[in-house]
Parts: sequence; C-alpha cells; structure tokens
Amino acid sequence: MSGRRASADSQYLGLLACISEMISSGKDLDTIFSQTVHLIQSLLHVKRCSILIMDSKTGYLKVKAAAGVPRRLWPKIKIRPGHGIAGRVLSRRKPVLVKNRRELLEMTEQPSRRYTTHSFISIPLLPLHGKGHAPGVINVANKVTREAFTPHDLDLLQAIAGLLSLLLENTRLFALSQNAKKRLADMIESLDAGIITINGDHVITHCNQRAASLLGCTPVRAKQRPLASFMDKKTATVLNSMMSKSLRTKSHQEIELDLLTRSAGSSTPMRVTIVPLASAPLKPRETMMILTDLSLRREIAELKHIDQLKSSFMSMVSHELRTPLTPITGALHLLKENPPLHLSPTQNQMLNIIRNNTNRLTALVNNLLDVTHIENQTFAIQRVPTDLQEMIDSAVEPFRAIARKKKIHLAVRHVNCIPPMALDDKRIGQVIHNLLDNAVKFTPSKGRIRVETSITENKVIIRVQDSGIGIDKSHKEKIFKKFYQVDNSISRQWGGAGLGLYIAKAVINMHNGDIEIVDSFKKGTEFRITLPLTD
Repeated sequence: MSGRRASADSQYLGLLACISEMISSGKDLDTIFSQTVHLIQSLLHVKRCSILIMDSKTGYLKVKAAAGVPRRLWPKIKIRPGHGIAGRVLSRRKPVLVKNRRELLEMTEQPSRRYTTHSFISIPLLPLHGKGHAPGVINVANKVTREAFTPHDLDLLQAIAGLLSLLLENTRLFALSQNAKKRLADMIESLDAGIITINGDHVITHCNQRAASLLGCTPVRAKQRPLASFMDKKTATVLNSMMSKSLRTKSHQEIELDLLTRSAGSSTPMRVTIVPLASAPLKPRETMMILTDLSLRREIAELKHIDQLKSSFMSMVSHELRTPLTPITGALHLLKENPPLHLSPTQNQMLNIIRNNTNRLTALVNNLLDVTHIENQTFAIQRVPTDLQEMIDSAVEPFRAIARKKKIHLAVRHVNCIPPMALDDKRIGQVIHNLLDNAVKFTPSKGRIRVETSITENKVIIRVQDSGIGIDKSHKEKIFKKFYQVDNSISRQWGGAGLGLYIAKAVINMHNGDIEIVDSFKKGTEFRITLPLTD
C-alpha cells in the first residue's frame, strides 16, 4: 500500500512540476489550460475535467478548457455565481469533495446525469492577495475506475489551482503593466517638451518625437548615437559634465542655454533639465534630459515689453497733446462767442472747421487716456443715483439733427419704467454716445435707428439697433478689442481709432454688466447692454 502511495505521490509531484514548467514557458493561457486539463485527466484517470473562468462582461462562469466535454457544448455552459455546484464553490471560495450519491443529494436535489460515479471535486481559483472574487474553478468528475476521489486528490488539485491562480494573477499584472507602459509612452510622446534618456557613456537610448525634432532627426536615427554628435562641441561638453554630476550626486541639474544643433541653421533658447534614473541596485546608470523650448516664452516676454512701451508712449503722447489742446479750445470758444469781432461767413466756416477738428482730437486724446487707465487698472467709475431713461434721452438728443440731415428715422422707446439706478452717468452716457455715433455713421439715408430700454428678470436691457451695413460674424469676437476696426470701405471712410467699443466694454464690465453684439449681416446691427437693476 505504501508503495502505491509513494508512486502516486511521485506522479503528482511530476504533474505539478510539469504544470509549473508550462507556466514558466511563457505559453499563452489557452494552451496552458488545455494541456493542464489533459494532464489531470491522464494522471487522475477521470473522464471529465474542466477549467471555468469568470467572464468579466457577462458575470458568468464559462468553459475555458475541458477534457471529456465535447467542444460544441462549451459555449452552452454558463453558470451564475451562487447557482449550481461550481457557482456555489465560486461564491463561497471553498473547495468541494463529493464521495457518493448521498453527499451529492445534499448539495443538489437534481444531480446532473454527467456525475455518473457521484464523486467529483470542484476547486475555486482564489486570488493570491486573498481579496476580491475568485476568477474561476476547476472541476473533475467520473473516475474511470468508478472509485471515489480522495483527500489526496483534493490536495493535488488545490496545489494545481494555486499554480493557475498565480498564472492568472501574473497575466493580470502583466496586462496592467503593459497598459501602464503604453499610457506612459503615449504621454511622453504627447509632451511639448523633448525627452531623452542617456546612458553612462552619454549615448542616447531613447527620445520622443519632440526631442528628435529639436535634434533635427527621427527617434530611430537618434538611438544609440552619442548626444555630442548632434550639437556643437562647447554645448556637448557642458551637458556631458552635467550628466556626470547628476549621476555622481544623484541630483537634478538645470541650465538655460542657446542650443545649436548640427542640423539647424540657428540656435534655439532652451532650458535643459537632467534627472538621474535609478536602476538595480538603486545606482543611477542613466539620466533623463528634458528639453524645454523657451522661444515662445521669450517672444511673449518681448511682446509684453513692447506692449508696456506702447502704453507708456500712449500715456505720454496723450498728456502732451492735451496740454496745448486746452488753450486752443479756450481760444476758439472766445472767438466764437465774441460778437464784436464781426467775423465774415467764410471766417465763421473756417472757425467751425477748426473747432470740429479740435473736438475730434480732444475726444481721441481722452480715449487714449481712458485706454491707458484701463490697462494700468486705474480706471474708476463714480456711481450716483441716475434716471437711466432720462440720461438716454439726453444722450440721444444731439444726434437728432444729424439723423434728420441724413433722413434717418431715430426713435427712443422705453418699455418699462426703470427706477433710479446707481450708475456713473457720465460713463454710461459716453457708452450710449459711442454706440449712437457708430449707428449714425454706418446707417444709410432713409435708414432706421432705435434705442430701447426694458426690464427682464431683475436686469435692465438697453438695445441700440440700426438698419446699417451690419457686422460680419467673423468680427463679433474682435469688435471690442482696442484699435480693432472692421476693414471695409465705409469704416475707412469715417476713420476712427477703434477705441470706442473697447472703452464701452470696460465701462459696462465695471458696472457688473455685459455688452454684446447681436448682428444680422447686411440687415443691420444691434448692440445689447445688460445691467443689474440692483447692485
């Protein structure tokens, strides 16, 4: 008896060794499962052996490999966790050894006809970390000798189940590592910075597309070539020294320099960061070089500097122009309002021309000063209780004579009675004036201009509508930018510095409101101002 047991133990150890060798061979899961069930069938002399694995999509146990079960039946076998013997073994995470019909009937009232000997084993494949759902089960049934399975058989199958669980866990971890590796590679390739890994001999082992582009080659051509072969000797010496120091001190190194590659005709401002990469046994043997192109940053800094110079120039010119304009305006007023001078009609006409152009120049200087204050964040508003509708009527009045002269119908309509509001009446009046000035300029003869006020959801709406040339949709987002002008013949004819709408936007925003353009190209334009009724 002891001899038979020793022989069986030897065979079982041989089976375990064989399965371990298969797992170590790197074969795919289907092949290993298939060979395993046939080895179990041969060694235990059973008619049926199967491995069922949980389908992540359906949540059912499905046959992954089987011996003694016709292949055509595999797709039909679907077992829900907690149902049937295999389903209960899966849920309870405990193996089952049935020796006879009585034990079988205790587990199921209607045993399947496939259990011809009434003896079988069902083993769960348990996750190695001990948590989570079991990924599958091993089932064996129907010994050829019609003998019952023994605890020794159970021990063997549990050992095999442990090996298969290890295989499944390794497969899962490998898939996770591959996914993580791919994600990391995709992230590195998508970076705007150049990434290069370099070994201790200063030879490139990897570089992303951005780095290859900065070096003037392809990633494939860059690999296994010395970094120094892509740049001038001085730069290469500096970078090689930094890499050596980084490996020696296990620290980051950083420098900003103008990188001149052999393939480029000009240098590129670059920030170079060198990071040591640890390898077994935690001794840095490679470095990672991060190349950040500073060209755009320098261009932005230069543009900001130019913008600051422009703002300073505008402020200086505005003040210098305003100084002589003040006495000129005063002198014109005295000449115009002094009847004893007895000016001739021609002299009066010339005086009007001078006054009108002086007023235009004064308005332009005031706009330039407003823009300077807006940019310097010194632009302020003074709120006072204001009858908005009365203020709008006053702003419209100066344009009625101009509208009559151009045969334009100018109308004002107040839909609701608006209570007094805390506003900067001069600045809001300036906004309405600028909108009406544009409307009168760009509305042809026999056209229509309408100003309307209303209240909607605790907000005051001011609409300035005209039947003029309209504004193309492509200009809608730009029309409120400073110095922006719609480039057409009419705007050029009337001139203007393109500051009125920029200032209007700033004034309305400071009142916690909004101004937008609602246009229908070639059918007129509507500017819509929204102000909070209470603020």
